Parts: sequence; structure tokens; C-alpha cells
Amino acid sequence: MSLHAGLLMIKGNHLDRIGDIFTAFNYRLTGTVEHVDNWAEALEAMQYPRPGKSREIVYKTVFVHSGWTVILDPEMLMLVDEDACTQVSRALGSPIFGMVCEGTSNSYGYSLYDRKLVRAFWSGDGEVFDNRGDKIPEEESIALEGIFEDDVLRVMERLGVNYFDFENLRAFEVFELDESHIPVHTGSDAEEQTPPSRKSKKPWWKFW
Repeated sequence: MSLHAGLLMIKGNHLDRIGDIFTAFNYRLTGTVEHVDNWAEALEAMQYPRPGKSREIVYKTVFVHSGWTVILDPEMLMLVDEDACTQVSRALGSPIFGMVCEGTSNSYGYSLYDRKLVRAFWSGDGEVFDNRGDKIPEEESIALEGIFEDDVLRVMERLGVNYFDFENLRAFEVFELDESHIPVHTGSDAEEQTPPSRKSKKPWWKFW
């Protein structure tokens, strides 16, 4: 069973700044926000593409849990935008943690920002492509050379958020976002050695 998940967490409740946050990541809000009260509906609302909608329209779910604002990121892109993560962390004065578990390609990674990049780790198909910054306390006892989704989720849980608690929550906001102005990656050989890009749109939340 492999997990396909990408998310960004910002310390504190920043629901009142979510528009500014998405703008920093170069998304355009369409003005459509759906409020759902269970995990299954939140996941279903992020299906891509939606019937009758342009393929340039995407959806991200936002909620607050355990003192963090969590953004579910199906395209797995926000984590790898270092400039935006740094900008948002500085603007809000809050740490940011991002993670990706992509079981099909055996890609696992996470980053921590605190007004600057503090730690970044990325492994794809058993090969480490990014390993910057000193190890953080939350990585203790984790064997990075053989990292798997359980390890990434353990780092996240040690920061205070348990991924598997999400299914018990009852308040989610689903934002409709326009990315038509954002260049699409073409899938070059170099890209195969980088974190997932806009080329990898898939229902990450399913289990195989």
C-alpha cells in the first residue's frame, strides 16, 4: 500500500491570509470556495480534472489542525517553490513544513523553513537528490538512505500533525485556483531527477 500525498503546513491559524498565501505561490483565486465537513468529500472535491472545468483549474483543501494551517497540494508543487515558501514564512513569521510521498515513483521528501530554508531532503527511487541543512531533531532515528512514507509521516507527526487524524476532522475549505498563466513542464530528462512537477497530476490521495 503506497501513499500519494503532498501538503504544506504553516505554523498557526492563517485562514484569514490564505488568499495572500496562494498568490505568493502564483495561483489565482477564482472566488469559488467550497465548505465540506468530512474527509472523503474534501478529497473528492480535489479531483482533477473536474467535469466541465478547464484543465487549468485546480483545487486545494485548507484546514487548521493541531496548531498548523494545512494545505493539501495534489499537484505536489508548493513544497518545491523555495522562493514562495521563504517569502510566506517571513511574511507570516511562521515555520513552514512541506512533504511529499509519491509511492509510484518511490519519491519521498520534506522541507522545513523558518524565514529561510532550514532543512531539505529528497529521495527518488532510492537515490538522494537533495540533502541540505543540518538534520532536525524530528529526523532522529530515521535512516535517510532507505526512507519510506512511514518515515516522512513520522517527521510530520513529530512536528505535531498526524496525517491519519485528518479523516476525523469536520471542517475543510476547498479553494478553486486558476493556474493557466503558469508554464507547464515538458518532462525533460533533468526533470526526472527533481521533485514532482506540474506534469504529475494524479489523485495522490488514493491508496494502491
